[in-house]
Amino acid sequence: MFAGPGAYLQALTPAPRRKILLASVITMTLMDIISMAVVITGEVLMSFNLAGEGVGAMVWQALRANASEYMSVLLSIALLISGYLLIMMVIMFCISVRKSMLYNKPAGGWLTALLALGISYAISLSSFIVAPFGVVSRFGMFFTITIGGMGLLACTLLILIEAAALFILTSKLLERKVNI
Repeated sequence: MFAGPGAYLQALTPAPRRKILLASVITMTLMDIISMAVVITGEVLMSFNLAGEGVGAMVWQALRANASEYMSVLLSIALLISGYLLIMMVIMFCISVRKSMLYNKPAGGWLTALLALGISYAISLSSFIVAPFGVVSRFGMFFTITIGGMGLLACTLLILIEAAALFILTSKLLERKVNI
């Protein structure tokens, strides 16, 4: 997206940059998530086969017995997908800042790295917003927020809001001249 020769085609496309960015991010996320799901499913099935007869059946019976676990599993999958989307948006935002605002600036790479660290720090601090939905534990200088039930939904929504904010900022930066 940010380097030739493919970037030249995207730069000449008459569509708004937010549509180009959205198409690229959705495509990359789906391709990566699908391949990750195939690998995880294969590993689980292989471990069931290696564990012996009856182990897989016992696990599936335990999952079917607890209907509330399905919602937790679905929310965990949604959390995984939204977290992956957030990571991709952080990367896209940092690259677009490097290619637009910090292009040919002294120490532009270091400033981009500091920006990425600042964004990571802000994202980790924003998880305190979901503290009312979970339990906050303090271990020395680290805080751990344990969430369950609807806390997973709150955490997923928070991550999606953060990814949307980075998407808007990235698309605004792409509207400016990006040096390919």
